[in-house]
Amino acid sequence: MYQSIAKKMKLAVAATVIGAMAPMSMASAASVQDVVDKYIEATGGRDAQAGVKSMTRKGQFMLVDMGMGAGLESYMKDGNFIQTIAVEGMGEVVQGITGDVVWQMHFMEGDSVLEGEQADGVKVLAQVNPYLDWENNFGAGEITGEEDGATIVTFTGEDGNDSVVYFNNETGLISKSEGVGLDGSPATTNYSDYKEVGGINFAHTMEILGAMTIEITIDTIEVNGDISDDTFTVPEVIQAMLPEEDTGGVTAEQVMTMMDADGDGKITMEEAPEQLQGAFGMVDMNADGGIDLEEAQLIADFMNG
Repeated sequence: MYQSIAKKMKLAVAATVIGAMAPMSMASAASVQDVVDKYIEATGGRDAQAGVKSMTRKGQFMLVDMGMGAGLESYMKDGNFIQTIAVEGMGEVVQGITGDVVWQMHFMEGDSVLEGEQADGVKVLAQVNPYLDWENNFGAGEITGEEDGATIVTFTGEDGNDSVVYFNNETGLISKSEGVGLDGSPATTNYSDYKEVGGINFAHTMEILGAMTIEITIDTIEVNGDISDDTFTVPEVIQAMLPEEDTGGVTAEQVMTMMDADGDGKITMEEAPEQLQGAFGMVDMNADGGIDLEEAQLIADFMNG
């Protein structure tokens, strides 16, 4: 039962964002682009959304049928991302992107480095608005009808599953989506309570109707706020799973950042830590009284063994 619940939870946060896809005609692409452009404008415009460098969301979702609640927090900054779902009495699901590493810590499925479609799904979640780059995120789209004042666009994944999105003709906003969850069951998501934050229009309430009913409520959104880089540190358990070359080592640039206190591009004797001062002359190859970036590589090589 718990494993089934965990899969439904994934559905809640990834419902219609699976992508990569089959080809389509240019006429269909142009028509889809018109609908998507209207949505982008309705949600604040391309420039405003592309200008988001960091974002924090906090909220909760309720597994309605079971009367169980969960806390939801996500942080995004300069391409890095982390989302934590804490389920009452069960545990946490944490998904993250740190540099090129996409990872997950899951109380039911265990800890793992994600690749392929799983990694792509997290990358879509990490975007402010995946429709800004819909052709790369979803690949193929076709206008397939009109219903209740909405234009229906169907995106078809390489796995053959469709994600159907309803764009309200009056507002341009997404009102509903239909897709297949990660557990293989169909689900419909209703989007409502759009509110402007930092010049961008976000849905603050999502109701997911599938094998279970899930209600997601976003309580707060902060755009371009301060987020520490430490928020996205790869957990030790994930680091241990990475190939040695992926974990990397200290770089010459990092040495300069750590030791070049005044940022003038040279590490002086006064700035050098005590361990380096004794060998300063050996590292300062050109004897100009400062260790530059090229010479700092010697320090990095030593630190990396």
